Amino acid sequence: MKNELLELLKQQLEELAIPVGFEFAGAAAAVDETSAPERTLTWESSFAVLALIPLSSIELEKLTAIKESAQEWMWRRLTKYEQSGKFLDGYLLFALPLKPDETMRGTVQTLELDTAVCRKHVIWLSPDNDWRDALWKVTVLGLPPVQPSAVTLASPPKLPDIASRALELYGQLENYETTAETLREEARTATDEEASDAS
Repeated sequence: MKNELLELLKQQLEELAIPVGFEFAGAAAAVDETSAPERTLTWESSFAVLALIPLSSIELEKLTAIKESAQEWMWRRLTKYEQSGKFLDGYLLFALPLKPDETMRGTVQTLELDTAVCRKHVIWLSPDNDWRDALWKVTVLGLPPVQPSAVTLASPPKLPDIASRALELYGQLENYETTAETLREEARTATDEEASDAS
């Protein structure tokens, strides 16, 4: 794919990706010595990894081989995140320089329906040299824009009065047995007072 077409694609992809929370992460780095296909670019968000794989031709064998390579790379990348406790979705976006012919369409459809490891989309340039229509069909790019969330400070739940009293006593007495005995005494006194008030 020519550099100017790739630059246009990158620009138009970012117009949709940034509002839904993606940031450009650069060229795809190898994971566990497994490289992404040549010229793969990546975007990341708090919920997903999106990899753009530009293809220079629309040969069936080449598309199939690149799909396998990209899927293996994405699997390793998502697994690395999972090992650190971060669970992300993956999206592979294959960009063709031309519209595929009828014989190629079946392969494209099969590739897009394959959800092993991650979602996959195949896009191509429109007749008027634009990527936008194709990009709108990429599921993750059609999400509503991310709204900045207001920071709310978490506050601890209010403890029952008896629990608060127990913590207060333990802070003073520094002994569980003495704290428990003091709480029992206070409970007895309160019960006795309630009984005398009732009579």
